[in-house]
Amino acid sequence: KANLGLLVRAFSDLRNRNGRTEGVIVAANDGVAKLIHRRLNPLPTGLHLTQGDLDTAIHWADIALTVSGTVSLDLTRHATPMVGVYSIGLISWILSKLLLRVPYRLLPNVLARDEIVPEFVPHLSWRGSGPIRDAAVAMLADSRYLAQASAALAHVRAGFDGHDPATEAADVILE
Repeated sequence: KANLGLLVRAFSDLRNRNGRTEGVIVAANDGVAKLIHRRLNPLPTGLHLTQGDLDTAIHWADIALTVSGTVSLDLTRHATPMVGVYSIGLISWILSKLLLRVPYRLLPNVLARDEIVPEFVPHLSWRGSGPIRDAAVAMLADSRYLAQASAALAHVRAGFDGHDPATEAADVILE
């Protein structure tokens, strides 16, 4: 819930810089779509809401502002550059700094063992959307940066070619 407002503010900041910016929120199901309608009624200009059909939205996008999690792997599958975010409160942020000793937390970066796309995980919500907007602006302003991010994501995806996770997981369970 905290991430929705943050990502919408980052989108609105982008839209204010470039009036042609369009965005789409893909709700996972009807319940999520209703929640978004309640929280964002009306939607900011240029921002649209759809339900399901994540692959079409990802294919359409030049860049994605996304919450850290499995959707970042969907974006990786399409090699779509992204800015990953997960907003938390101050106490959780302090605890994460003490407990999490890995350099990357966004799944594509973890898999690449490198920061191939910008991540704000964790992100203190009171810091606002500026850093997220600035990372997106930097990516969109540099076609070479976008191409490098896309190529790096495609490289991560290639590491999973020929694998069937469901079958492999079942085989491990049955052993």
